[in-house]
Amino acid sequence: MKQKNWFEIDSQGLKNLFGRKNKTFILRELVQNAFDENITECKIDLKWNKGIAIISVEDDSPEGFRDLTHAYILFGDTYKRRDAEKRGRFNIGEKLVFCVSKEAKVETTKGTIIFDKKGRHKKLEKRDKGSKITIKVSMTKYEFNKLIEDVLLYIPPKNIKFMLNKARIDRIDKYLTSSFKTILTTEIEKNNVMTRTKRKTVVDVYKLDRDKHYIYEMGIPITEIDCEYDIDIQQKIPLSLDRETVLPSFLKDVYAEVLNHMYDKLTEDNAAETWVNIAISDDRINKDAVETVLKKRYGEKIVVGNQFDPNSIDDAISHGFRVVRGGEFGKEIWEKIKRFDLLKSTSDLFGTNFNNAPIIVPNDDMKKVARLSKKIAKAYFNIDITVNFVKGGRNMVTAQYGNRCLTFNITKLGNGFFSNPLSKNTISLILHELGHERGNHTESNYHECLTDMAGWLIIQAIKEPTFYEVK
Repeated sequence: MKQKNWFEIDSQGLKNLFGRKNKTFILRELVQNAFDENITECKIDLKWNKGIAIISVEDDSPEGFRDLTHAYILFGDTYKRRDAEKRGRFNIGEKLVFCVSKEAKVETTKGTIIFDKKGRHKKLEKRDKGSKITIKVSMTKYEFNKLIEDVLLYIPPKNIKFMLNKARIDRIDKYLTSSFKTILTTEIEKNNVMTRTKRKTVVDVYKLDRDKHYIYEMGIPITEIDCEYDIDIQQKIPLSLDRETVLPSFLKDVYAEVLNHMYDKLTEDNAAETWVNIAISDDRINKDAVETVLKKRYGEKIVVGNQFDPNSIDDAISHGFRVVRGGEFGKEIWEKIKRFDLLKSTSDLFGTNFNNAPIIVPNDDMKKVARLSKKIAKAYFNIDITVNFVKGGRNMVTAQYGNRCLTFNITKLGNGFFSNPLSKNTISLILHELGHERGNHTESNYHECLTDMAGWLIIQAIKEPTFYEVK
């Protein structure tokens, strides 16, 4: 005898494969099927006694089951595959539910089917409208309680009255923080093949005060996410066969879009969360979002340290800047920072490399400042220094000391700075730079040197007033 179908399904084998799934999948599969239909009401009734749960899901769809064979044929054709705004696609959900059940009953407008120890039985009894699926399944009390907790997470469609044991479950609209349209990957059937494509959809973002948060597919929670928001995508999400695994690349896009629309709500505490890092590494992230994240984490004064210009790093820190290093961000995030030109380097703001700056011939006032600088260095440190005057950039520091050389940046200081060679400003700058003979701005030796040198100069003025005569 010839058989039309190539394969047969071993229900026990199917149960062995999926029997360990979290029992919450049972209601998710049954409810999402009801939500996909033209209904105004969906009622869930749950009972538990001595390790057995009795679960029923009932709706008021005028048509009921469109095809009663879908209750027992896996992967059969379904119109839902061609509609991105329907949750169903594999036509396997009820079968997985039935295979882990001890008994099951499907009552609909097309008839009734019973699954029990004796097999599958079809009866003629029909409902006037809607469908009702009832199952008995082995379940611990803990699993039963988790089932109820999971149902309370659902976000029912606005036009559907959603009931659990005769109590209504309302939508969580009061927690809706943002709702926006964007283009995301989805999957629909084209030319008899399930295909991933991009499509504009609505994304609803909720802010609830609870420990766990989820990504939803049109009101049905799919999986827990490491995010402070609950995110509901209003079209099919690309999923694995178990309907519990979301592609990392898809979640990355979602996080980026959420941050693009929510960055103004970031705080210092949540700006460093994992989902934010994932979001700012995505190609679709915008400049304002990345800039806000950086400011929330590091403040307004942030700069990238140039390891080849350590003096500029020291100057940046002394001016109250937060210096970030290469290892603080991943490659993708650095790419966004460079693309949007969000951070300057320490050399950009405090560049001290005067190697290529043209040296100028000092005027008489500059020569007097140079002689005073050398005199203080010799008397206090017992060292000989050189003094240069250069035309450095306006973005560079006013002066630099290193390798026993003191360099003044005329472009930044201006010629008028030297018009009074013996002034508070000139002495202050000389001491500030010569102090680096003992250390950098952030080192205690540097600050101890400054105070000691200032005290020494005061005593020197008392004991030898002519010390400050510069000619």
